[in-house]
Amino acid sequence: MPKPVSIKLVIPQCLVIVLFLAVSGCATLSKTECLKAEWREIGFEDAANGYPVTRISEHRKACSKHDVAPDLDLYRAGHAVGLREFCRYANGVKRGLDGYQYEGICPAELEADFLAGYRKGHSVHELRADRSRRQNELNTLREKLRKQEKLISEHEGVISSANSTPAQRSESLDIIREAEREITRARDDISEIELDVDHLQKEESRLRSRLGI
Repeated sequence: MPKPVSIKLVIPQCLVIVLFLAVSGCATLSKTECLKAEWREIGFEDAANGYPVTRISEHRKACSKHDVAPDLDLYRAGHAVGLREFCRYANGVKRGLDGYQYEGICPAELEADFLAGYRKGHSVHELRADRSRRQNELNTLREKLRKQEKLISEHEGVISSANSTPAQRSESLDIIREAEREITRARDDISEIELDVDHLQKEESRLRSRLGI
């Protein structure tokens, strides 16, 4: 009688990591954090990191699995103090540079100062994003240029080969002419984008210098 075959399921390590992150990413607090929660401190840290007070609903969901309910009063008290740390001009500049999306969490008496810095930092962030996008376009065009130049070289070989038929040489000549047109267009686009990238880089440097960053 044949022995039963033992089948071992092997899950790739990278898949295990992805699954772990997917599961753990759903909870804002772990079981230990819920059981030992200092809700005033958690409120402070959330505000200091730019989260609105409504984030407590996510903590409530995470901790309900462990029969722990957040203390809303303590959380709000800590959050109010944390906002005073978050809603500062210098932090506004930093958050703007990082691309943080401000959702109006600062109280009225602090918002103007925060936004003054945020708008300046965000203007640099947008310039940097535009420059990165244009640089990617530039890299794509340069790669296209290299491919067209390689194509021309290959078909020049076909034309010069004694083994090529007249039809093959004629076809290669058409391909070369089209590739040359593509190269001309690509070079024109490259020149334009290079100027654009240079302008964006200078504008970013000017703004950074003005902000002292």
